[in-house]
Amino acid sequence: MDDFRKNLRNKEEDIISSIGGVAGWIAALCPTAQCVNTTNIICPWDWVSFIHQLCAIALFGTTIYFCLIAFSRRAQDKIDEAKNKLKIEKRENCIKKANDVITYANRRMLCYGSLGLAIIIIMAALIVVTSNHWLTSIKNLTFWVETVALVLFGFAWLVASHYIGGVVEPGERRITLIERIITRNFDNK
Repeated sequence: MDDFRKNLRNKEEDIISSIGGVAGWIAALCPTAQCVNTTNIICPWDWVSFIHQLCAIALFGTTIYFCLIAFSRRAQDKIDEAKNKLKIEKRENCIKKANDVITYANRRMLCYGSLGLAIIIIMAALIVVTSNHWLTSIKNLTFWVETVALVLFGFAWLVASHYIGGVVEPGERRITLIERIITRNFDNK
């Protein structure tokens, strides 16, 4: 891939992650609220909930973008690079390494797709449930659904950061700070 496209992708990801970060902060500062207004007057907290909902849509839109597009695109780049090496290199050790890269990149893409789809499903379910007033007896339903969605994105982030084994090529998994402290190994990155 040429440098121009790679730089354009990086800028795109920077802009979208900034939007998601700002939206996350605003959503946290503007929590949803139930109005206990028995009259037909508009509740004064409705605008705060509205801001929260708009920012939550932006935040979870960015998490879905990263799962289904940005992270998957990087894994696809690894697959394409390995396939190109397979065309050039015909030595046995190169073929095995390229096939390993393809296998692990496909595993990561499966993780990203599954986690992104799970975020979409639970967010859609939340919208359906809250708009039809089903299960409104569950206390803090929005909070719990948003928490689960953020945890799912956290797993995708850990996979993309190469901190979870089984989805990264051997030797490419990063060692966490806790593992470094336990093994007293501060040389590995």
